[in-house]
Amino acid sequence: ARIEQIADRFLEATPHQVLELGALLLGRAGLPAEQLLGGLHAPVEAPLSALARHISVLSTRLHRAPTGVDLVAALGGTERQLSAMAARYFRRYHATVSGWRDYLFWLRVELGVVALRSGQRPSEVSRWLGFRSPSALCHAFKDAGLASPGSWRPGHEPEVPRVP
Repeated sequence: ARIEQIADRFLEATPHQVLELGALLLGRAGLPAEQLLGGLHAPVEAPLSALARHISVLSTRLHRAPTGVDLVAALGGTERQLSAMAARYFRRYHATVSGWRDYLFWLRVELGVVALRSGQRPSEVSRWLGFRSPSALCHAFKDAGLASPGSWRPGHEPEVPRVP
């Protein structure tokens, strides 16, 4: 039960908190945290910390299909301010996304692959991840360059399209 509590707390952590934990563990092991983490664990400004907390919360509610409007409502400010802050946030953590919408798209697709590989049905996965229908999940996989959701069954290796 104790390890499950730790896992639950870890899943609630923001990326910065995970990096702080990594720096602490590296330091305890006598390894150069600054060199290995490249300063990513350095203190983060309050607005980015608030953004990270809200992204973490909204990312656990994918079945509600959160939008940028939800993030603006949670943080206050305008969509333009949120866009600039999100760009700084994603740059800081070297995320290769163009913004909140792109982040959500890839998060949903990656979680979809994991859920399908564990045996969940595409209809369940699409509902859980906030897609309007299983066909919307199929379109997202196609847009991501992946094989159809039905081909990600446990024990099967889907044919992944090759990029020319």
